[in-house]
Amino acid sequence: MERLSPAMKIRTTAAVLLTVVPMLAACSASDTTSATSSTAATTAGTNSRGAIEVDLGQPVTVTDSAGNLVLNVTGTRLDTSGCAPATGEVTQAKFVATIKTGNVETDQWLWESDFYYVDPTGKVVENIDVTQKADLWFPCTESVLLIKTPPNSIADGSPTLAIPNNSTTIGYHLEAGGVDQRVEWKLPGGLSAAVQSTAAETAESETTTQEQPATTTASETTYPTGTVPGEGADLNSGIPSEWDRDGNGLIDTDAPVGDGDCDNPQCLLGPNG
Repeated sequence: MERLSPAMKIRTTAAVLLTVVPMLAACSASDTTSATSSTAATTAGTNSRGAIEVDLGQPVTVTDSAGNLVLNVTGTRLDTSGCAPATGEVTQAKFVATIKTGNVETDQWLWESDFYYVDPTGKVVENIDVTQKADLWFPCTESVLLIKTPPNSIADGSPTLAIPNNSTTIGYHLEAGGVDQRVEWKLPGGLSAAVQSTAAETAESETTTQEQPATTTASETTYPTGTVPGEGADLNSGIPSEWDRDGNGLIDTDAPVGDGDCDNPQCLLGPNG
């Protein structure tokens, strides 16, 4: 076998390197592209905090990695009825919502300690910390907790929150069944506008419910004193028609007033005369 000279060895090694390096670069680029695509797919539809973001009142759905339903939340609004009076810094309100669960079961959905708030600067504060600082431990009246909701069920709830007045977003951190996902409801116009809007909608709904359509009932005929229903009575004067044939409201001179056994005014005018 012919031996290669040192010069030939160098040239051969260089050629191999020139062939292998582009291949390695291509593989590296392919791996990077794949990783980038995977990352983009997992973060699509979320904001910088990794949260699914919708306006208050809009539906939102959380699924697992296979696309199966974990939790659907609809009809979200804020209700301050039965809550502590608002202060200059905090508003206590019920977070009213309807949930639909999938196969995942947890101790409590929309747990108060899982809520947080975001202000205009992006600063985040936990609901539990706001509640403690404002000393708002007592819930609003008729506040409903979503405890032990069965899988594949629908339920209405209204956990009590203590919301900073400068909040622009209400967030919820869901951790259940191996799913870790944040959901954030934006407050267009701020908290005050959201509370006023939902209060107006509630008042309008209650007004509509209370307004009943006018019902038409058969009018009852009131017979004037001295008349007998069904016997040709004159409803204007109370004089039987056979006593006032000319309709002038006076008893005719030839009216059969004295006929029969009636010999007194009470008998003639009837029991109500």
